[in-house]
Amino acid sequence: MSPGTLPVLAALLPIILYLGVLQIFDAFSMTRWRRLAGHFLWGAACTLMVYAIAQLWRHFHDGRPWTGLLPSVLLEEGLKSSLLVVLIARRRIAFLAEAQIYGQAVGAGFAFVENILYLSMFPDMETGTAIVRGMGTGMLHMGCTSTAASLWLLLPWSDGRSTHDVRRNYASGILLLIPSVAIHYIYNMWLFSPSAQLLCVVTTFFLVYVAVGRFNERQTLRWLDVSIQTDVILLQALHEGRLCDTPSGKYLASIRQRFHPLVFFDMCVYVQLYLELLVAGKSRMMLRDAGIHVEVSEEEKTRQKEKMAELNALSSRIPLVGHHLLRPVLHTSAKNRWAMSNS
Repeated sequence: MSPGTLPVLAALLPIILYLGVLQIFDAFSMTRWRRLAGHFLWGAACTLMVYAIAQLWRHFHDGRPWTGLLPSVLLEEGLKSSLLVVLIARRRIAFLAEAQIYGQAVGAGFAFVENILYLSMFPDMETGTAIVRGMGTGMLHMGCTSTAASLWLLLPWSDGRSTHDVRRNYASGILLLIPSVAIHYIYNMWLFSPSAQLLCVVTTFFLVYVAVGRFNERQTLRWLDVSIQTDVILLQALHEGRLCDTPSGKYLASIRQRFHPLVFFDMCVYVQLYLELLVAGKSRMMLRDAGIHVEVSEEEKTRQKEKMAELNALSSRIPLVGHHLLRPVLHTSAKNRWAMSNS
């Protein structure tokens, strides 16, 4: 094997592993390839940023190497996780499996470029050693980033939280990087042979992936099953003009006098449109989980976008207190918004 093809092969192996993990965890078809590519490129960019910082350090410190192992690990894990943290805080990532997969994409991008840089510096490295090291690095970065993203997602990011609560999440969430930093730090100490380290990394994150996958499946199915029946009943009552025949409808009627008639009308239309999009999204997810492929036509996609635009327009006309009072009926969450927009 020529020296030029060795770095490429060793850098591609983590991506192949990543694609295999993707197929295992994406049972609900939550991810989009365009977003996966974007996360992969972010991971690659993080590698170049870390490399540039290390070179600047050498330049301004008479060629001395980076300050130490821990600062390097902190920088890498912080940079990789930053994009995912922002997306989670903005409710763009709603499910644990989704956080795992996008975290793996970032880690794969980081490992891809890092392997090429490392192996290009040591072109005489034996093929077996290079492949084992490349696989270990890929699994390490994918596992650490996806674990950090999953822990961040467990924080309370539900709709309607105050700016203070979100800032508190950011502050306390920094501690959630500790497991990933610790694993990365121990790996970089090279306490064992490359083969033994690869085995440890694969075993550790395989157990993590299995545990998170099972927890995500139970959590997602519970979210689908618990509320969809209530949503359908309320939606039927709205369509048939039997609002007061359901507990949720009686609740809506009880708050009617607090708002101007036109505002309350907007609230009712908002609830109806929200439930239509939510029930349709959940239904498609349940069909995909059952192994039934759902083909969405371009006309349906256009209609869905129009409904989402109308929903956002109605949302802007409803006062903040109105949104707060609707939360017991709609159970607003990042999962609901994801199902309405992406399924």
